[in-house]
Amino acid sequence: MDSDLALREEQLAPLTAESTPDVKRDFKRWDCSNCKSLMIMKHSISEAFKGIESEKITQAKVSLTKLRTFC
Repeated sequence: MDSDLALREEQLAPLTAESTPDVKRDFKRWDCSNCKSLMIMKHSISEAFKGIESEKITQAKVSLTKLRTFC
């Protein structure tokens, strides 16, 4: 399972009508990994760091980067 896929890979281009089944599969995997990563981070990060506009962040990799610069 690629639970850290969203942290290792950049976000894929949005799907289009011409997207192949492989591209759709990869996008779904990345999106699922991103949602899980964000959920884990939002529930496990200390209250002291939650003021990093966490509600506006939609990518786990961006959230992790902002947290690193905040510390």
